[in-house]
Amino acid sequence: MMKNNLIVLLIVSIGLMAIVSGCTGGQDVTSVVKALPEVQQFMNEHPNAKITVTYWSKDDVTNSSQEISQQCDKPITPVAMYKATVNEGDLKIISWINAENQIVVCSITQGSGNSQIPTSTPIQTQSAIKAPTASIVVSDNPDTQVPDLKISHKGGDTLKGGEWKVSLVVAGQPPLFKVSNGDFSVGDLMIATTTTCDFGNCPALSFLTSYDVKLVHIPSNALLLDQVVGVRSSSYSAPTASIVASNNPDTVGVDMKIQHKGGDILNGNEWKISIVAVGQPPLYKVSKSDFAYGGQIKAISTTCDAAIVTDTSVTGCTELFSQAKYDVKLVHIPSNAMLLDQVVEVRGDIVSSQITPIPIQTSTSTAVPTASITASNNPDTSGADLKIQHKGGDTLKSGEWKLSIVPVGNPPIFITSGSDFAVGNQIIATSTTEHATILTNIAISGGVTLAPGKYDIKLVHILSNAMLLDQVVEVR
Repeated sequence: MMKNNLIVLLIVSIGLMAIVSGCTGGQDVTSVVKALPEVQQFMNEHPNAKITVTYWSKDDVTNSSQEISQQCDKPITPVAMYKATVNEGDLKIISWINAENQIVVCSITQGSGNSQIPTSTPIQTQSAIKAPTASIVVSDNPDTQVPDLKISHKGGDTLKGGEWKVSLVVAGQPPLFKVSNGDFSVGDLMIATTTTCDFGNCPALSFLTSYDVKLVHIPSNALLLDQVVGVRSSSYSAPTASIVASNNPDTVGVDMKIQHKGGDILNGNEWKISIVAVGQPPLYKVSKSDFAYGGQIKAISTTCDAAIVTDTSVTGCTELFSQAKYDVKLVHIPSNAMLLDQVVEVRGDIVSSQITPIPIQTSTSTAVPTASITASNNPDTSGADLKIQHKGGDTLKSGEWKLSIVPVGNPPIFITSGSDFAVGNQIIATSTTEHATILTNIAISGGVTLAPGKYDIKLVHILSNAMLLDQVVEVR
């Protein structure tokens, strides 16, 4: 980002400003003072008494903190305060009030001969707390390729640290102010990448979103900035990339292929993909891999929060169904350009219990493994669960076997495992594979919790398409 060297940059993530908020002015403080019982009594006895409000900055309070603490007869924390004095002759009531939240820190009655508190410099009476002359503007930031805004001080008075606050929220939301501890002077620039929030990591700004931005001078309660501004789609242009999706006839299993046919490379973290059943809302997952010309993605599952998306595969979620139609979308994130929006019918075949799998002899890697897999109710626990055991034979390699557990009468829902399944391994299943996100050689995560009843269990060796387990188990 190129900037004039004479401009002082205040690169600030507004969400990390000091957590202080409130809205206070001299008139508000006068109301607080008049509501104090001792002041009400004093005014009744001295109807000609005058009320004077003086604003003390945090630095003023810090410099006189020892004297103020003595006067209040307790330690005080240096913050910006108002000193309110109600007096007639040599009789007076002095009240110290937190400038942010209007809480009375202490209130003291003084008479003739009592010691006086040092005077703040400069002294500003209620009528002298004037709005500063400052031109503050906010706009979308065209100099970056991320969603952010810039707030600029174009001219006028410097806003002192602790005396101004900012709110940046999605348009239509109530303001949420944060006080800044830094001075804001002519030529200064704030780069806002987040909204304001109460604590922690504030939400990042988003492309194609409007935000309500306000800036207030605290002592005068003057609103110096009140503007709704939109974050552009992006300074990125849409890449020229030809992306196509289709059923995958080159494999035995149920999957589709997504190909990069030509054009620009899609950099990692700059593209996302959604694969869902037709009629479902998109569910995007960002890929960390580059997707370049000639690349081909083999998708064997839909996308979900747990999906793993690379430039070669989509795995980790609900297995694709044969004869089912899927809505496939691919978006370039910086430009928000839709590079692929297509419905694909997957036509692979799933071996059913009525079909005897035929070993494929053309390749040793696709031969049917010799593995004894059993499923049964689990009598070792009090909950509703079942166990699937590898009793003997070949190890089933990670990514080469899949499992379906559904109530009897429902179509299979397969999920591919990311673990080897060897002799002696035992899967304790407490859920179905519907909505499941992770399958290992010991458990299933994320599915629908099992209840007493009958379940149809199938385990398939993906490379040979061999059904190694096809059994109904009653969970008790």
